[in-house]
Amino acid sequence: MKKLLAACVCIFAVASVSPGYGATAAEKPRIDLYVEATSQNSWQMLLILNAVETRLPGRFRFAVAPLVLKDPAGVYSAGGTGPDGLEEAGRMLTVKKLYPERMWNYIVGRSMSPWSDGWRDAAQFAGIDPVKLEADVARTAKTELAEANEKQERIGIKFPMLFINDMPYSGEYGLIPLLTAFNEILPKAKRCTIPKIEFSEKDRAYIYVVVSDEDGFGKEDPQLSGGLKRLLKAHKPEYSAIPYSKASGMAQFKDVDMNFLPFYAIRYNPAVAKTLAYPIKNGLLVRRGELLVVNDTSRAGVFVSRPKAEKQLELFVMAQCPFGVQALDAVIENRKDKTWPEDVPVRVHYIVTASTGPKGVTFDSLHGTAEWEEAVRQLLINEKYPEKFWDYLTQRNKDYRSSLWEAAAEKAGIAVADIQAGFEHGKTLLERDAAYVGGLGIGASPTLVWEGRVILPGLDSLKKLPGFEKIKLTGKADGSCSN
Repeated sequence: MKKLLAACVCIFAVASVSPGYGATAAEKPRIDLYVEATSQNSWQMLLILNAVETRLPGRFRFAVAPLVLKDPAGVYSAGGTGPDGLEEAGRMLTVKKLYPERMWNYIVGRSMSPWSDGWRDAAQFAGIDPVKLEADVARTAKTELAEANEKQERIGIKFPMLFINDMPYSGEYGLIPLLTAFNEILPKAKRCTIPKIEFSEKDRAYIYVVVSDEDGFGKEDPQLSGGLKRLLKAHKPEYSAIPYSKASGMAQFKDVDMNFLPFYAIRYNPAVAKTLAYPIKNGLLVRRGELLVVNDTSRAGVFVSRPKAEKQLELFVMAQCPFGVQALDAVIENRKDKTWPEDVPVRVHYIVTASTGPKGVTFDSLHGTAEWEEAVRQLLINEKYPEKFWDYLTQRNKDYRSSLWEAAAEKAGIAVADIQAGFEHGKTLLERDAAYVGGLGIGASPTLVWEGRVILPGLDSLKKLPGFEKIKLTGKADGSCSN
């Protein structure tokens, strides 16, 4: 859902960045930004800026560079994009230093080639030899990352942002809002014409978010709210946040289940439905009476009608998802270091799809047959050898995609023959687990459920829970595998 609705683009800029690539006229307005390297939203932003450049050619000085952060332990990161993001940040800084006149072409090429090895295509597109660039990065990137971080810390910028002529941009990050903002700082003679759109009141969008009355979870999701407003901006949306205690008695919500909060819905009308055709077609928005309801529990929220299970943590993963494995490893490491709260056990569930057909139950998992088969084994081990479950994961996760699971089981003191003999029973366990996971609507690995009610997407969400203040997550990427 975030890919469709979270249109808020993660970018930022620093006013002291060097002038834009290929610019010579000092009087040209400056557009300064840094991107969160390898972020999908950042690549989207670069495409928007490239489009604006084609609409207002040669009228600005653009400067782009990556965000570089440093944690208290002195570990660098590129925001929330993990090791690949930091590696790309070092590469971009190297291009900026050694090939400044080719930087814009490189980042445009990179936005069109966002896969891990896409930098090679981007380098060729910019006229840079990829082999030479790789050597340049090995020699230069470490110093450039340190210098970039020092500059950003000195200025005090910790998150993505955009500056226009040294002033922070606070408007919407869409094609027309940015074109309008850039257009307005130009002399009238250099502006382009942006046609106005006539608005019909019958096409107005009404967005509702129902939030929990309780303190803590179930509150508004600013990213989702902003994304919906941007998707529907042509419909001049009216936005209402309503407490659950009030909404449960309102007529417009009588045909919907508001069990999961925050609950998002849009009043149906044909024009709005046409704008939202793609998410409707893909089941991300579902019509319920006169409302289009956001069909998503992969974001943070709370199931208001579920009973509270004190001190219970459930971890939902795909057995061969790297982010899920990282979450399991974090539990293992913190339990070993005694930074995990002793009174909080962890129950692991597996994200697969189970279907019943003529040949019985079949399973489908994002990373293939080997993944759901590993989920079967882990459920069996947890049932038959609960005291050795985490020992098995400690060994298995060292090479979680290997077919040689038997070696990990033997090192953990588990009888391989028992697991092999119980495989059909394990499939029954997985079928039951799949039904439970599907009933909660969870499709992203890792996802946490706290005390039976609170959904927390991503490993970093642990920090929001009481008793988890001491946990260590250094080096763990904040990402997910999603169905």
